[in-house]
Amino acid sequence: HINYAFGNVQGGKCTIGDSYADYEQAYTADQSVDGEADTWDQELRGNFNQLRKLKKLHPDLKVIWSFGGWSWSGGFAEAAQNPAAFADSCYGLVEDPRWADVFDGIDIDW
Repeated sequence: HINYAFGNVQGGKCTIGDSYADYEQAYTADQSVDGEADTWDQELRGNFNQLRKLKKLHPDLKVIWSFGGWSWSGGFAEAAQNPAAFADSCYGLVEDPRWADVFDGIDIDW
Protein backbone atom coordinates (compact mmCIF):
# COMPACT_ATOMS: atom_id res chain seq x y z
CA HIS A 1 0.00 0.00 0.00
CA ILE A 2 0.92 3.67 -0.30
CA ASN A 3 0.45 6.36 2.32
CA TYR A 4 -0.07 9.67 0.54
CA ALA A 5 1.26 12.51 2.70
CA PHE A 6 -0.13 14.90 3.66
CA GLY A 7 -3.58 16.30 4.01
CA ASN A 8 -3.97 19.18 6.43
CA VAL A 9 -6.03 19.46 9.63
CA GLN A 10 -7.55 22.93 10.10
CA GLY A 11 -10.49 24.11 12.13
CA GLY A 12 -11.07 20.61 13.45
CA LYS A 13 -11.48 19.19 9.95
CA CYS A 14 -9.52 17.26 7.34
CA THR A 15 -8.59 19.61 4.50
CA ILE A 16 -6.53 19.61 1.32
CA GLY A 17 -2.81 20.03 1.96
CA ASP A 18 -1.58 21.43 -1.36
CA SER A 19 -4.26 21.76 -4.03
CA TYR A 20 -1.76 22.37 -6.81
CA ALA A 21 0.25 19.23 -6.13
CA ASP A 22 -2.78 17.18 -5.11
CA TYR A 23 -5.11 17.71 -8.07
CA GLU A 24 -4.24 20.75 -10.23
CA GLN A 25 -0.70 20.19 -11.56
CA ALA A 26 -0.59 18.81 -15.10
CA TYR A 27 1.86 15.97 -15.63
CA THR A 28 3.70 15.59 -18.92
CA ALA A 29 3.83 12.20 -20.62
CA ASP A 30 7.36 11.53 -19.39
CA GLN A 31 6.32 12.32 -15.79
CA SER A 32 3.13 10.28 -15.86
CA VAL A 33 2.67 6.79 -14.44
CA ASP A 34 1.19 5.51 -17.71
CA GLY A 35 3.12 7.68 -20.19
CA GLU A 36 0.08 9.79 -21.08
CA ALA A 37 0.12 13.54 -20.45
CA ASP A 38 -2.65 15.28 -18.54
CA THR A 39 -4.82 17.62 -20.58
CA TRP A 40 -5.74 21.17 -19.61
CA ASP A 41 -9.45 20.34 -19.42
CA GLN A 42 -9.50 17.10 -17.46
CA GLU A 43 -11.25 17.24 -14.10
CA LEU A 44 -8.47 15.61 -12.08
CA ARG A 45 -4.74 16.08 -12.54
CA GLY A 46 -1.82 16.17 -10.11
CA ASN A 47 -0.78 13.48 -7.69
CA PHE A 48 -4.34 12.23 -7.21
CA ASN A 49 -4.66 11.43 -10.91
CA GLN A 50 -1.28 9.69 -10.88
CA LEU A 51 -2.43 7.59 -7.93
CA ARG A 52 -5.62 6.73 -9.83
CA LYS A 53 -3.54 5.62 -12.83
CA LEU A 54 -1.26 3.58 -10.59
CA LYS A 55 -4.27 1.81 -9.06
CA LYS A 56 -5.56 0.97 -12.55
CA LEU A 57 -2.20 -0.62 -13.34
CA HIS A 58 -2.14 -2.44 -9.97
CA PRO A 59 -5.76 -3.20 -8.92
CA ASP A 60 -4.78 -4.65 -5.53
CA LEU A 61 -2.92 -1.49 -4.51
CA LYS A 62 -4.39 0.37 -1.53
CA VAL A 63 -3.83 4.11 -1.12
CA ILE A 64 -4.18 5.65 2.33
CA TRP A 65 -4.38 9.44 2.75
CA SER A 66 -2.30 10.60 5.73
CA PHE A 67 -3.40 13.74 7.56
CA GLY A 68 -1.28 15.91 9.84
CA GLY A 69 2.40 15.22 10.00
CA TRP A 70 5.03 17.48 11.48
CA SER A 71 3.81 20.61 9.70
CA TRP A 72 0.04 20.14 9.68
CA SER A 73 -0.88 18.55 12.99
CA GLY A 74 -1.81 21.80 14.76
CA GLY A 75 -5.53 21.29 14.15
CA PHE A 76 -5.79 17.94 15.92
CA ALA A 77 -6.48 19.41 19.37
CA GLU A 78 -9.55 21.14 17.98
CA ALA A 79 -10.52 18.00 16.06
CA ALA A 80 -10.36 15.97 19.28
CA GLN A 81 -13.06 18.19 20.80
CA ASN A 82 -15.59 16.85 18.29
CA PRO A 83 -14.34 13.53 16.92
CA ALA A 84 -17.58 12.75 15.07
CA ALA A 85 -17.43 16.02 13.11
CA PHE A 86 -13.74 15.41 12.40
CA ALA A 87 -14.45 11.89 11.12
CA ASP A 88 -17.30 13.19 8.95
CA SER A 89 -15.04 15.84 7.44
CA CYS A 90 -12.36 13.26 6.63
CA TYR A 91 -14.91 10.91 5.09
CA GLY A 92 -16.40 13.72 3.02
CA LEU A 93 -12.99 14.77 1.72
CA VAL A 94 -11.84 11.24 0.90
CA GLU A 95 -15.14 10.53 -0.87
CA ASP A 96 -15.14 13.76 -2.90
CA PRO A 97 -16.54 12.70 -6.31
CA ARG A 98 -13.45 13.99 -8.11
CA TRP A 99 -11.23 11.37 -6.44
CA ALA A 100 -13.55 8.95 -4.62
CA ASP A 101 -11.94 6.00 -6.42
CA VAL A 102 -8.39 6.94 -5.36
CA PHE A 103 -8.29 6.52 -1.58
CA ASP A 104 -9.05 3.42 0.47
CA GLY A 105 -8.74 4.95 3.93
CA ILE A 106 -6.98 7.52 6.07
CA ASP A 107 -4.04 7.66 8.46
CA ILE A 108 -3.89 10.14 11.33
CA ASP A 109 -0.38 11.44 12.02
CA TRP A 110 -0.68 13.58 15.15
